[in-house]
Amino acid sequence: MIKAFKKMNSYLLLLSFMVLFANSSTCSYCGRSISGRYTILNNKHYHNTCYENHIQLSCDQCDKKITGTYTETEEKNYHPSCYRDHIQERCAQCGQLISGLYNTKEDKQYHEACFINYILPKCDICRLPIQDQYIEDFWGNMYHEKHTNALPDCDNCSRLICEPLTGGGYSINGKRYVCSLCEPSVVSEQSQIARSLREVKSLFKKVGIQYLPRGIPITLVADKDELIRLSGNRLGKIRGYTQYEAKTLGGRTISETYHIYILSDLSEIIFDAVLAHELLHAAGMTEHDERHAELVNTIAPSPKLSESPLLQDIRNQALSQQQVKDWTCSHCGFV
Repeated sequence: MIKAFKKMNSYLLLLSFMVLFANSSTCSYCGRSISGRYTILNNKHYHNTCYENHIQLSCDQCDKKITGTYTETEEKNYHPSCYRDHIQERCAQCGQLISGLYNTKEDKQYHEACFINYILPKCDICRLPIQDQYIEDFWGNMYHEKHTNALPDCDNCSRLICEPLTGGGYSINGKRYVCSLCEPSVVSEQSQIARSLREVKSLFKKVGIQYLPRGIPITLVADKDELIRLSGNRLGKIRGYTQYEAKTLGGRTISETYHIYILSDLSEIIFDAVLAHELLHAAGMTEHDERHAELVNTIAPSPKLSESPLLQDIRNQALSQQQVKDWTCSHCGFV
């Protein structure tokens, strides 16, 4: 946003002259002697006709002669009424005359107060004009930068939680927050996990991923710090973690166990993506890379997974990956 200030430079002047009777004088315009009535301007003498035809100022608006006060601006002269009615800028908001400082936007002029109160965008949080740095979020909300330090953001949609933007929200253990817009779709109870699990498994089958260990426990974790402690991940972006343990005998794996931990109060679409990510680990895909991230993004939100060439390329490799105890992705923060 560009806010421009300009100053109206106009001057109201008084044209001072006298009309006298000549005793003995010479016209400063034509050089001839003066007899009878004559005009003095700036200590110079003129025949009245010389003054009226060649010296006296004319209004650049109406072309009539100027007597008395006049307005000068940008090297042009005007009767005060001509300047006021035809030349002087008017505010595009209120229509009143502008004098002194004013603002311009898109070739329109505004009183400074009109510009601030009516033309500048308003903060969607406090409704005050935005005159300095501001933020426009993914959802099109515009607000003063200072609000980001005063308000929590939603753990799902990243909106700032406040009555004007989200209708409020709620806190999870004072460290995470969910806005009222996301609240209806969050997974906050263990009983809600079954739906997501059925959905993700169904999508896995559509792309040919048939094997998943049975009965994997899935636990909701409210505290992100607890999830970080469980996983050992220090990136801070973690939303899910798959714990894997294997028992071996004589160099052979005789049993494997998995336990999936996922943050609570994630919206269903995010929860499904996290669950798909973690189940891929249980299916044997342990490497974290951009292709892995694309696979998760394809599985969770899209119902047309069988049309994904990327998934077909990766599917045959998924079960052959080397199993390790923990996996931490430096790209996406999942474990």
